[in-house]
Amino acid sequence: MREFWAGFDAHNTYTHRVEINDDGTGKIFVAPIERGWLADFPLQFGEAMYQLRAALDSCVYDCAVIESGQNPPPDERNLQFPICATPKSFENCRGQIAPLSKELRSFIKSVQPYQTSPPREQEIGRILGILNDWARTDRHRTLPIIGAFPLDGGILLDAPPGVTIEWINTDDRRLLEDESHLATFKLGGFRWGYEIKVQLAFSLEIALDGVRGIEIISKAPAAMMAVVREVIREFESILKIRQ
Repeated sequence: MREFWAGFDAHNTYTHRVEINDDGTGKIFVAPIERGWLADFPLQFGEAMYQLRAALDSCVYDCAVIESGQNPPPDERNLQFPICATPKSFENCRGQIAPLSKELRSFIKSVQPYQTSPPREQEIGRILGILNDWARTDRHRTLPIIGAFPLDGGILLDAPPGVTIEWINTDDRRLLEDESHLATFKLGGFRWGYEIKVQLAFSLEIALDGVRGIEIISKAPAAMMAVVREVIREFESILKIRQ
């Protein structure tokens, strides 16, 4: 996914069109040159979220096997790595890690999203909370709603001599779909036949329309992979199966 986005060029992927009325008011729209160019990305992203979330659950299951000496372990159907936004939710999920040792249960508690210290565990919990939300969206609803999201910059209008740009209003930032309305404007002194040039001067990022609103995701999977690896290493360290 990172290689895919690194090779993305907005100028070669999106085009725009302008509508101008007799009174000089107009609209600017942008659309992808090739429809469905992001079609594979939600599937890949959703699968990545599922696999990372499943890896955490597998940690709990494998630890229960090791510590109990039984395979399958006790309460196998209830075993899961809880990721909770509140202390009360975590207490309600204690049965999911009941077969584990006190040290493992304490570590899992320390990296919950509701924890506020210390900084390392707080950051792990924050990223785990986002992973859980994104994985749950993909698992229970539909493929993630993913698209290109305009960031910095804006829209430049180049009007001929004698034509003034009275105002231009840019829409609120949102995912660019098949065709998206970007802005409205008003020209003074406009006549038919005048050429109005438009330059789109903004950068684009890959983003998810999720439970927290629009979230930039181009770097998130790498951060989540690093956090899941760190959790796995901590499990191995506590179980003394990692040198």
